[in-house]
Amino acid sequence: MTRRRTRAESMPRSRGFTLLELMVAIAIFAVLGLMSSQMLNNMIRHHGIIDTRGERLIGLQRAMTIMQRDLSQIWSRSVRDEYGENLLGSVTVGKDRPIEFTRIGWRNPLGHQRSELQRVAYEHRENTLYRYYWNVLDRAIDSEPLEQVMLEDVLSVEFEPLDGNGDSWPQPGFEPDSASPMLELAALSVRFELEGYGEISRLWEVPAGLDKVRSSEIGTGAVPGTDEGRGSAANSSKARNDNPRAASLLPNRRR
Repeated sequence: MTRRRTRAESMPRSRGFTLLELMVAIAIFAVLGLMSSQMLNNMIRHHGIIDTRGERLIGLQRAMTIMQRDLSQIWSRSVRDEYGENLLGSVTVGKDRPIEFTRIGWRNPLGHQRSELQRVAYEHRENTLYRYYWNVLDRAIDSEPLEQVMLEDVLSVEFEPLDGNGDSWPQPGFEPDSASPMLELAALSVRFELEGYGEISRLWEVPAGLDKVRSSEIGTGAVPGTDEGRGSAANSSKARNDNPRAASLLPNRRR
């Protein structure tokens, strides 16, 4: 007598996944997930590096623009120090700060009762380049400069004044009144060593005929407020456009 097959026995059996197959599938998905996570982390990290370098580059360009604006607008106007005795020249290199000078073009949109001339200085301290400026030209005892952070991560900075021959200014025996125009101050070389960028050099022309001073020497220009001082300031505008000293220097000086 034959046994009657049930409905369940007549249906084909469905074969499931074995434990080994499940473990292989999980391992494959884990590897894919790990690779995707690493790629995402690398993209985020590279994006952060690009943003950081971009911000540093913007800061560097901003500092270079401000320095170029300051140095290209140097004006023939000496100032007196806090004690009213010594006469600081239009450009002072290597005294209390690496460089200090008088510049024109201090904008006054609010119309304050002040000069458009501004006394500016730069200083390198604790891997940071600072810019100082005074609200007055001839200082009093309580005249304190205002400080601006120009650039960070600066390992070293050097300001070198150059004459028309590309040599360090002033040469031994330099006399401002009798020196050849090629021996007068023609340009300022600035060298930075920045972390992550290495050494960066810039060379900027300065106007001719400035009352210059270096180290602890007293300036040789006209006394502020005199007709002589005002005349030298007016003549420096012409010197900006006609400066054969710097013209001969800039093409030959390696930047």
